[in-house]
Amino acid sequence: MLSNIHILTVSHKELPLDKVPDYGIHFHHATELKQGLEKLKKKNNLEELFYLSTCNRVLYLFVTEKGVDRKLMSSLFGEVDLSPVKYHHGEEAVFYLFQVASSIHSMVLGEREIITQLRVAYEEQQKWGITGDNIRLLVQETIRAAKKIYASTKIGEKPVSVVSLAVKSLLDFKISNKTPIILVGAGATNQLVVRHLTKKGFINISIYNRSLAKAKSLHKGLNGYAGTLDELINHQEDFGCLIACTSSPLPVVTRSIADKISKGKIQEKIWIDLGLPSDIEPEIHYSYPKQVINLKALQSRAKVNLSMRAKEIKRADLLLEDSLNEFKKTMHQRLIERAFRHIPTEIKGIKEKAIHEVFKKDLATLDSQSVDVISRMMNYMEKKCISVPMKAARNSSI
Repeated sequence: MLSNIHILTVSHKELPLDKVPDYGIHFHHATELKQGLEKLKKKNNLEELFYLSTCNRVLYLFVTEKGVDRKLMSSLFGEVDLSPVKYHHGEEAVFYLFQVASSIHSMVLGEREIITQLRVAYEEQQKWGITGDNIRLLVQETIRAAKKIYASTKIGEKPVSVVSLAVKSLLDFKISNKTPIILVGAGATNQLVVRHLTKKGFINISIYNRSLAKAKSLHKGLNGYAGTLDELINHQEDFGCLIACTSSPLPVVTRSIADKISKGKIQEKIWIDLGLPSDIEPEIHYSYPKQVINLKALQSRAKVNLSMRAKEIKRADLLLEDSLNEFKKTMHQRLIERAFRHIPTEIKGIKEKAIHEVFKKDLATLDSQSVDVISRMMNYMEKKCISVPMKAARNSSI
């Protein structure tokens, strides 16, 4: 029943963070991602496909009757070392996805952003027609399961995230909340950055993004400037910190850009790189390590969080077992409903044949009132004959 569900994934647990993006799809615009997923789905003859990429994970969830071999893995991940890739199948794959959404496999145990990341990615790919009914049901149950974990365990107590750790690291520099900040990128991560910064009183924030409309939308209520990535190099206002997170496969903040906007004082600024791959040129990371906050540094801080909450994982897994059983029931019922899908059409066909062929001559001898009674009786029987097996399907158990 669940045997057609598969997951291939790689994360910070198998690879250094800066190597994880090598296993993902590189794109500049959503249309490029859409085209890439459509190509992968068609090339590998997959019934359904779902792709999730975060700052510490690349995951492919797909539905197929075929087995998963090296050829399929290479098609999805490209020319990389496939040994770090983890494969999950059937019930194990479902349970693993529940754990991912519950942050059990996240770099920061207890961060809730993963639910939003999963939901947003699914809604987009559903509109593209990449996913299907099986993945729809699985994602729905996954989100329910994750919310149950955050509500019923201490995994989400005093929640932290990569973004909140980054802002805490920034505050360790003892900068004033009047300090001007530059944000490069206006995606989901930097939207959270703005939320955290404004809570701390930072409002002098300039935002540069590939889409000017998106930059302006995120910039509402803030001081500073909103512009495109091409305009970043012409930024004139002094600043204390630059935070970058985009989907670009190449650094968007190069050494020359950093040097120009800092007026030759790179070493006096704080540089926060939340991109994978890096959005700030690696040379800046190496040359000014005390001034750079990157995902590797945040990973070290996250380990403290992990040790505090790890004991809750066993309790969470027990709750997720219940969610797995619920999903198995849902899929079982759905399987029966699909098998019974033809029943209404067949019963309607039988009724029509009885009226217009088998008993046509007999009905012709009756008066209109009698024909009307028989017609209403046939319609009643049609509805009941359809509802009985459907009700049995809904009430069935594994």
